[in-house]
Amino acid sequence: TLANTWPHDRTTVLRYESMRTSISRDIDRLDNLLIPKPPSAVLDLSSQDHKSDSITLAWTSPADYLARSVESYELRYSDSRLTDTNWSLGTEIIGEPQPSLPGKTDSFVFNNLQSNRTYYVALRSRDSFGELSLLSNILTLRLEPRLDEPERKTIDAAR
Repeated sequence: TLANTWPHDRTTVLRYESMRTSISRDIDRLDNLLIPKPPSAVLDLSSQDHKSDSITLAWTSPADYLARSVESYELRYSDSRLTDTNWSLGTEIIGEPQPSLPGKTDSFVFNNLQSNRTYYVALRSRDSFGELSLLSNILTLRLEPRLDEPERKTIDAAR
């Protein structure tokens, strides 16, 4: 038995140490799979098609920590710059699209925008465990009225 050979048999001790190291690595791997981690943050939120009262937002669909599609998006806007601290005070934009496969482009039309108003827009993704990603880059959107055309949009993408 191991108890009888432990202090004297070097091969048994080395075999035991090898098994213990292997088991420890396997436990670490299981922890990485079983302990939920937030999905990746969207880093490329951008504005595209500009209309008189709407702007199309686009981004690359992120992955959860197991490289699967995220479950949902949370798009919010505010009159002041959005941060992790004031995220819950931002107004949620309803009707976000279902997430695509990771790496594909998702988009959403942000409607009913008013001129002479600045909108700070950001996005977070949620995985199947309910974990929220970090905040995306922040878009600053503003509609400026012009005399020679009904309305013009000025976009400044900032992080």
